[in-house]
Amino acid sequence: MRPASRSRQTRSANRPTGWAIRPETSGWLLAVMLAVLLVPLGMGGRHPLGQAFLTLAAITAAGAWLYRCFRSDQPSWKLGPLELFFAAGLVIGLIQLVPLPAWLLNTVSPNLAGLLPCWTDGPWTLGHWETLSLTPSETLVGLGILLAQAVLIGCVYQSIDSVEDVERILLLVAIAAGLMAALGVVQYLAGNGKYLWFYEFAYNSTDGIVKGTFSNRNHYASFLAIGAGSLVWWAFAPVAEQHHGNRRRSRQSRRPAHLSGRSQPAAERPQLVPEYRLVFGLTALSVLVFAVLCSLSRGGSLSLLAAGLVATGMLLKIGRITPGTAGGLAGLTLLVCAALTIHGMERVGDRLDTIWEEMGGLFAETEGTVGGRLDVWRAAVTNIGNFPLLGTGVGSHASVSPIVMPPTDKTVFTHAENSYLNVGVETGLIGLTVAVTSLLVGLVACGLLFSRGSAREQVVAVALSAGLTAGTIHAGGDFIWYVPACSTLLMLLGACAVRLALPHIKPLSLPTLRLDQLSAAGLTAAAVLMLGLIGNGQLQAARAEVHFEAAVKQSRSLAKSSLQALSSQAAAAVDEPASPEPKTTPEGPTAEEAVLAGLDQRVSDLEQAVAARPEHPRAWVDLALSRLERFGLARRIAGETFGPVEIRQAVEDNGFESVPVAQQWVENVTGEHYADLQQAGAAALTAVTVNPCAGEAWCVLAAVAFLQQPSPDLARACIDQALRVRPHDGQVLFEAAVRAELDGNTTESLQLYQQCFAECPSERWRIVNVLLPLMPATAACKLLQPDLAGLRMIDSLWSRYSTADAMRPVKEQRLAAARAAADATDGNSRCNLLCETANLERTLGDLQQAEATLAEAIAANPNHYGARLTHIDFALAIGDAKTAKRELDWCLLRRPDSQKLQGRLLRLKKLRVEQARTPAAIDALSTTPGERR
Repeated sequence: MRPASRSRQTRSANRPTGWAIRPETSGWLLAVMLAVLLVPLGMGGRHPLGQAFLTLAAITAAGAWLYRCFRSDQPSWKLGPLELFFAAGLVIGLIQLVPLPAWLLNTVSPNLAGLLPCWTDGPWTLGHWETLSLTPSETLVGLGILLAQAVLIGCVYQSIDSVEDVERILLLVAIAAGLMAALGVVQYLAGNGKYLWFYEFAYNSTDGIVKGTFSNRNHYASFLAIGAGSLVWWAFAPVAEQHHGNRRRSRQSRRPAHLSGRSQPAAERPQLVPEYRLVFGLTALSVLVFAVLCSLSRGGSLSLLAAGLVATGMLLKIGRITPGTAGGLAGLTLLVCAALTIHGMERVGDRLDTIWEEMGGLFAETEGTVGGRLDVWRAAVTNIGNFPLLGTGVGSHASVSPIVMPPTDKTVFTHAENSYLNVGVETGLIGLTVAVTSLLVGLVACGLLFSRGSAREQVVAVALSAGLTAGTIHAGGDFIWYVPACSTLLMLLGACAVRLALPHIKPLSLPTLRLDQLSAAGLTAAAVLMLGLIGNGQLQAARAEVHFEAAVKQSRSLAKSSLQALSSQAAAAVDEPASPEPKTTPEGPTAEEAVLAGLDQRVSDLEQAVAARPEHPRAWVDLALSRLERFGLARRIAGETFGPVEIRQAVEDNGFESVPVAQQWVENVTGEHYADLQQAGAAALTAVTVNPCAGEAWCVLAAVAFLQQPSPDLARACIDQALRVRPHDGQVLFEAAVRAELDGNTTESLQLYQQCFAECPSERWRIVNVLLPLMPATAACKLLQPDLAGLRMIDSLWSRYSTADAMRPVKEQRLAAARAAADATDGNSRCNLLCETANLERTLGDLQQAEATLAEAIAANPNHYGARLTHIDFALAIGDAKTAKRELDWCLLRRPDSQKLQGRLLRLKKLRVEQARTPAAIDALSTTPGERR
């Protein structure tokens, strides 16, 4: 009796029920809904809150699978290729985190020891680095995301019983893609610069571009391109069985209705799509295409185009659309592109044109010039060669890429601008093989389903193929796989393809793991417990991110205030030899006190961030830097002239007999500020323990090394370590120059200053303020070999404290650089550079040449108001009333109420009066240079 009952129950479970949802189905559909609708709201899943949504979806899927097991007499787990891929990924991540013996670590990653000398030998070591991952905390975060995806996709895969289940998933994906496209457009048209009108992101805003709730426009465009295939399915899928399932149930019951690939007779094939489905589907697709193009994502636009071509070709192949319909779709696409003129089709075209420039330079010997993408790719290839087997750890690209990257100043490449290269860097060739193989399996499954499936399954295969194609192509130009919203969607479509394709492979018979209900409950409980711990950590990380972003925003205002204080300090140093009395102004101390108050707030925010997330890699670095900066600033405000550098030099020169004696002396000298030094060192030590590639943290350790060792050997070792992991970082180069100066190596110090000035524009003000009291402007130019931007900076700063004759060679050098730059460009840029050239020529006394240069500037851009205004001033200066009148008339037509123009008009009247009183001078002053004899 029991077997018969089981048979009846199985047949009942396999019977098609149209779109009626059974209780065991609603659970995993809820999990899919959470994954595709909520995860994108958390900055595409890059924010810890989005990752927590993904974990919640995985827990929901695990609960739904357990409920399904209790509803079944004999629970089972159908083994397939997905388990192998997820298991391989999780094993690679675990191996990267497990402490390994030194011999094994050197065997797998032989370059690791040379990269981290402070972790292997030297005067002071932190012990031995024991993991393959260089960023264990980030690898643990990535492993948690992968585990959540594995549980979610695995449980959904086990719960799919029919093509109807896959269609339900496609419906949710279509809704998610359509809503996200509409949200992006509405947010762009009626937004206030904040995400969802309330969240102010620390690193960018939503102004001027369509990006939805994603932190990056490429990720937004990728999500829409992957989901576009589901909208195609909605518009063109056969629907007669879906809407008339109850009336056709008797006929359906006579044939298998699960995952069979048997074709349907012509009389039983579904009818054409209702008009409302087609209209709604095409409308949603139009909005989606518009949103992708308005995102200005080149990779997203190309991947969407590829997905559209694949979907159109497959629909033509199975007869779902006619060639005429395909032409109509092409016309609709052109109409959407025409609507882009509102947003700026020129901007879209300009960005698309740069694709070919990048691809053309991929194998060239010259460095890439478009956004640094080619440099990132070459650096990724170099890192793969340095760590070929298992890579440098999941999530480590941002930390390891600067080791081999050319100078990028403050630009941080969080990923390799290529999914395949990024996976190769972080997981080695083994991980890259697993990723590529899994992607190929999904594409092959789509091909099998399309060639052998029923008419209904073929349309599903169109949606799955379009989505996987979009993800595959965009992965070549961006690392979309580290965005959970995109990677989860890609995995979900691949799992659906594999699940539907397996029954069509006749010789293949995969094993099934039989489970009892107690075992199923135990496995589910273990998975939920682990996911719960991961989710709790993600929520804590979300709290930490709030405080860290507040610190980032605070640092921007501090940078401006610090620059003002630095300039005042440099000016005081220049004035000091001329006046023995210290000169103070009310503005100086007030500005420094404001900086100190801001530093206190920043330190508080960072401390709260590391309290919520103790292994936050960047927060510890910033906390160490802020503590050290606070120490120096607080002592200056207190009137102390003995700063951090002087204290360091005193400890190293006096040769204290022991470390405690040296520490006691430092504590006596610094008083209440001693705690800042200690806390800066402790934060820096934690930072290099979490991430040994944190170059700025090594610099802080070098600055406070005298607390651990009175001799300079430890400081030199830390600087050497910083230069190994950050050879082009501005902070590292500056501190290395200071260290060389303390060691008495002036030549090396000046060379490092020169390198820092050339490679790191963000550090230039700091360097010129150091050199200002040491040398004249001409010597600074000779040392730094500055470009035009550097010449402007030197000219601006030294001109405040130098005579006109002393600055003349600098201005002449700047004039030559500005003229050369103007000759190399055109349009508005040329006009601006020629205006700068004319101003310099006027300052140097060549008024006639300045006027001719201004005429060139106006010819380059006749509508440049600023150039016309400058031309008026030049004409008035040389007494050319005719030119001044002509330019004034042009400006007054555009700005008749301008007070500046009224003042120049009065000057013109006075000039005419003066010229009327001296007729003989009129011809001499108003004759143009070309008319003189």
